[in-house]
Amino acid sequence: MRRRKKSSKELSEHLHAKRRFMERLGVDLKRDVEGEIVSRIQRRKRARFVDRQSGRVTIWDVEMKGKWVRVVYDSKRQSIVTVLPEPLTNEQQGIRSPTETA
Repeated sequence: MRRRKKSSKELSEHLHAKRRFMERLGVDLKRDVEGEIVSRIQRRKRARFVDRQSGRVTIWDVEMKGKWVRVVYDSKRQSIVTVLPEPLTNEQQGIRSPTETA
């Protein structure tokens, strides 16, 4: 079965996602890995819907190697747009818990 040629937007999304996966998770986003993530989103297996950004872009939490990661998914192109960074903890943000004293 021949693969169809990717559009420039689809290729740009893939390259962006590949860079962000390496930068944020240290994971090389190969076609099989991306395909598995897309499959989980489409089947809603080990994937949780988080938010809708537009008519074609949604945000999902997907289980990957025993860890949940937040990804942006383009339903029109059936591809991963990017992986979002993990939220900062209060400590990382410099916010003290109410139980801490000055």
